[in-house]
Amino acid sequence: VVAISFIQDEGLQQLLIQLQCELFELCADIASEPSDGSKYRIDESHTAMLEELIDSFEARLPKLNKFILPGGTKGAALLHLARAVCRRAERSIVHLSRYEQVNKEALKYINRLSDLLFVLARYANCIANECEKAWG
Repeated sequence: VVAISFIQDEGLQQLLIQLQCELFELCADIASEPSDGSKYRIDESHTAMLEELIDSFEARLPKLNKFILPGGTKGAALLHLARAVCRRAERSIVHLSRYEQVNKEALKYINRLSDLLFVLARYANCIANECEKAWG
């Protein structure tokens, strides 16, 4: 994630590196046949971890009452971009699942990952005292 270069918070940097490593596992999962016994499989524990992170970071943020425009600091803007790319990947995996057997947990994981990236973008702006811009 390029955003790491623009994030000052060390804890957030470490989390993004961890997520980047998990993306390699996700790619290996999707690229391999479910029956091949690959050790790289996304399972419920991966998705549960993302959900816990979403809850943890959301608790530190002001409640969201309106849609917000992506942007803010460079790091946050890049996290918003990563979220959009993640959503595009999710659509591609859904399309692939119509023709190939895909780990259903991998689909859940990529969906939750995009939600986490949104929350992390908001958090990156929050810790930088960058105001969110409402849409509409």
